[in-house]
Amino acid sequence: MKIFWSWQSDTPQASGRHFVRSVLTDLAKELNGVEGAEDAERPESGDGEREALSADEDRVEIDHDTLNVGGSPVIAETILRKIREAAVFVADVTPVCTILGSGKRVPNPNVMIELGYALEVVGHQRIVLVMNGAEGASVSHLPFDLRHWRFPAVYKLSKGATEEHRQKVAAELKESLRERIEPGLSLAKVVQAEKNRQTNRAPKLSVAVGDGPDNPRTVAQVVPSLDIETLEEIRAATPLLPLPALPHPRWGSLTVASSRASSAQSLFGSRRPPNEWSREETEGYNQWVERYYSDYRVFLQKMTEYQRLMQRSLELVLKLENKGTLAATAIDVDVIFPGEITLIENAKTFAALKPVAPEPPELRPMGPGAAIVKPVPFSPGVDDLISRFPRSTHVYPSERRVHFTLDELKHNHKSPFNAFIICLVKKDDIASFEATYTITANEPVDPIYGSVRFEVALESD
Repeated sequence: MKIFWSWQSDTPQASGRHFVRSVLTDLAKELNGVEGAEDAERPESGDGEREALSADEDRVEIDHDTLNVGGSPVIAETILRKIREAAVFVADVTPVCTILGSGKRVPNPNVMIELGYALEVVGHQRIVLVMNGAEGASVSHLPFDLRHWRFPAVYKLSKGATEEHRQKVAAELKESLRERIEPGLSLAKVVQAEKNRQTNRAPKLSVAVGDGPDNPRTVAQVVPSLDIETLEEIRAATPLLPLPALPHPRWGSLTVASSRASSAQSLFGSRRPPNEWSREETEGYNQWVERYYSDYRVFLQKMTEYQRLMQRSLELVLKLENKGTLAATAIDVDVIFPGEITLIENAKTFAALKPVAPEPPELRPMGPGAAIVKPVPFSPGVDDLISRFPRSTHVYPSERRVHFTLDELKHNHKSPFNAFIICLVKKDDIASFEATYTITANEPVDPIYGSVRFEVALESD
């Protein structure tokens, strides 16, 4: 980036032109962060102009008049071109003469011409004025239109100043120029980026978090209530039956045979009240009840974990953006989540993971050889629950990958992914994380790599 120095030689150059140029050069070095930002005087060797520095768009250089221009250029045209290309324009508005009679003091006319042109092509925010007030010059001496601008960076240095005083004034002027020039350079970067965007038309694709809850998202891990029956309520609703008295030994074998016959009758629709059950049938039934209690206890544990998993689950909507100046076509996006994340395609899929409460055993005698046959519900794996219908977003939980396709995305447009759910595997995983993405398309040719950050925090208990 060039800082164009519009100088004049009507005042002593040691305290004017050359002094300000050296201050600008030192400032450029500091802005570059390296010793090497060169000012551009014509070489003294007579071997022609010094070659232009390598093109580093962020490198700050001091430029003026026909510096680094070979041959015999038209000076005025060259200066105007350089002003158009400058990031910041610095003008010396020190008065150089006084009009007889009125006593009006005026700046150098060439500087004023260049300043007027810079006002048109560069703009106020990237123009900096500097003035040497050592000979009594002040802001009040500026032309009327300039008096309403921001005050110039005024310094006071006479041509006979000591070296110590020169260094003091140089340090003060450098800081004054820095606070004026740095914002202009930042603005110039923005302006140049927009020019490049308009000139070199191309898509600029990226993945971002869609519109939704503000970051960070807080995740709780306290389950206030499961809102289902407790184990005590289950025990009360399906109690163990009291055992009947032991049969007389004389009737033991007959009782067993009768029990088996009764159980067979129960299987084929004949029902007897519990007070008619044998001890063996009652014990068999109670065993199933105990198993039911055990299954329900496990169910409660799973429901608690499921509720915590729900709290650790976030519905996400990502979006594909094209901030470039050209449409992109045949777009494929892969977003890869880290290992502490489980992916679920949608709420319907998530609901399929909810534990199912065990059914209480049927109230019937359970003699030897009897059994309860329960239908086992089909529980598909998450990978098997991917939608069978055409859609732009597909979730592959085993790969922790979300794939998005789009035929075309115009510039300055965005397209949302279908919503999907992420689950943080454990409580310890509740923290901010990043997902990486790869975008391929017909335009641009090369893959695009990036990352999306998700802000997540654990809610205090």
